[in-house]
Amino acid sequence: MVFSKINEEKQISLLTTAASMGTAMLMRNLIDSGWKKMNSGNPPKNPADRETSWKEAIMWTIGTAIVLGLAKMVSRKLAVEGYDKMKKKKKLKF
Repeated sequence: MVFSKINEEKQISLLTTAASMGTAMLMRNLIDSGWKKMNSGNPPKNPADRETSWKEAIMWTIGTAIVLGLAKMVSRKLAVEGYDKMKKKKKLKF
């Protein structure tokens, strides 16, 4: 297996990147849904657009940064913990 020929640091990097990407896609959909429920409209596609108010642009930017930042951190921590558990439990040499 190709994965087994990669050193541990690179393996963890690949796992955390994949986990972050998947989480970001999921969270983006949840953020959009939450915005629609709270604001009775679609979220701004581009906060810098002339038709987007300052209030909406700031709220959208802060909200997405907080949610996506936390989700990325959590997914990476869980990926590393899962990797460690898998390695200990199965005593596999990757």
